[in-house]
Amino acid sequence: MKRLSILLIFLIFSCTQIKIRSIVNIGIDPNLDQIQSIEMKNNVMGFIQDMLKEITQKSRIGFRLINDDSRDLKKGLSDEKYQLIFSDMVPYNFNENEYTFSKNVVQLAPYPVVRISSKIKSLSDFRNKIIGIQEGDLSSIDFKKYPNWNLKIYATELEALNDLVNDKIDIALIGYLSALSYVEDTFYNRLKMLNIPLNNQGYRFVSLKDQHKAVIEQINNNLKKNNALVKKWKLKIE
Repeated sequence: MKRLSILLIFLIFSCTQIKIRSIVNIGIDPNLDQIQSIEMKNNVMGFIQDMLKEITQKSRIGFRLINDDSRDLKKGLSDEKYQLIFSDMVPYNFNENEYTFSKNVVQLAPYPVVRISSKIKSLSDFRNKIIGIQEGDLSSIDFKKYPNWNLKIYATELEALNDLVNDKIDIALIGYLSALSYVEDTFYNRLKMLNIPLNNQGYRFVSLKDQHKAVIEQINNNLKKNNALVKKWKLKIE
């Protein structure tokens, strides 16, 4: 059954409600299928709501989050059920012919994780190193660009990270949110993540081509300077 629950976000200061001058409907699948961790799903939803509240404060634009199945979001956007969607659609050229994308809100790309003492800093340092990757992530990276990489395939990210800690491999390629969790918790002070995304996958706000550009611009401006919220919701290493 299609989910049709609606959350209207208003920002309130003291006892005074901001006077909203317009409402933007946003289609979203709260299951966030590309994120495995329930905690991270909740963090992403908390971040989105806080970010939209900040935009409401500055612009007096209100937002409704309309819950829908991820498979129906593009159709809902085309049918003008909502003005934006929160989607993992990738801004390939053919998609950019039909849609306008915000900046990346939540990274999904694999990132390199190395031992805390590692001297590896850039892709040029990957040559002749043993690089672990989960089998399911192989299709997300264009390895034709990196013919000299020596890959070792793992069934799970955790297996790769355990081998990394035990000096059996030199690098592990791990999805951004998983990497954050591991380096800040399970492998704290033993592993670190390099700021090198290996593709441009992520969750973004998306509109039909050249529509609601002012709202997309408000979102992009907020993302540029929102380190406090990113840290609050643990979407970035402290």
